[in-house]
Amino acid sequence: MVQRALNFIFTISILFFLNINIFGQQTPHHTQYLYNTQLFNPAYVGSKDYLSLTISSRLQWTEIEGAPATHTIASHKNLKKWPVGVGASFTLDRLGPVDQKNYSLDASYTIRPTENTKLAFGLKIGGETLTIALNKGTADEPGDPLLAKSIESKFSPTLAAGAYWYGKNWYLGLSTLNLLHANHFDGAVTDRPHYFIMGGYVVEINRELKFKPAILTKVVSGAPVSINASANFLFNESFSFGLTYNNGQSLSAVISADLSSIFTVGYSFDYSLKSLNQFSGGSHEVILSYRFTKSSKKHSCHTRFF
Repeated sequence: MVQRALNFIFTISILFFLNINIFGQQTPHHTQYLYNTQLFNPAYVGSKDYLSLTISSRLQWTEIEGAPATHTIASHKNLKKWPVGVGASFTLDRLGPVDQKNYSLDASYTIRPTENTKLAFGLKIGGETLTIALNKGTADEPGDPLLAKSIESKFSPTLAAGAYWYGKNWYLGLSTLNLLHANHFDGAVTDRPHYFIMGGYVVEINRELKFKPAILTKVVSGAPVSINASANFLFNESFSFGLTYNNGQSLSAVISADLSSIFTVGYSFDYSLKSLNQFSGGSHEVILSYRFTKSSKKHSCHTRFF
């Protein structure tokens, strides 16, 4: 997130005609990425046997004015008659006066390399805009007419691709975002490709308890490699809790619960391991998931625990 803040400083500097080149991580961070995989790997869509709707909201570094906030909504399903999955998502990423909006349509095609595994290939197409609201915040010269305006970039197309290989109790994923290098403000800000490698395994300790270690690695040119390692426990196919360690940056506690056979709620709290924790109240993330199904049975995603 520090790199994203640097990108914001860079954008503002452009407005004052400073020629500075700063590159960093541009995609939002999600502590509960395990339950929002569609956002960064389109091959995940259609991996569940029902229509799924997921809404999430993340408040980063609370108590710091202008801190990042990310809100998402995503939905996907498989077509059943064909080995095809489809989905759509929207993300609003806010950092101070900067709003980045991303709209995406997802599609995947699944094959069976073996009798007990599936391998999906996916594409994500869409677009994004970047807006700077100069009237936000406190100005040294409040009478400047420039500060009453909002500057918005043109709608830029986006493209992402991914692969997702999984069995009953494990998964591996590889994906990349920002393949088109979208430009904003006449090239002053350029999106860079982000690469994601993920994997997890479910260990059945007994009939009531499952354990899942998982890892997500994010790579982007010009920024340090980000590694998220997590360990989660699932009780009675309905309640889970765990911890996530983010590359020396933060330690997170994550809990989720099935309130019914069709509705799940999750919450996470991030504690910064850096000096930032002296000024911040931590980061909070809430995720809601609804399953459009008439069946009261537990579905394959619960058995797989991903």
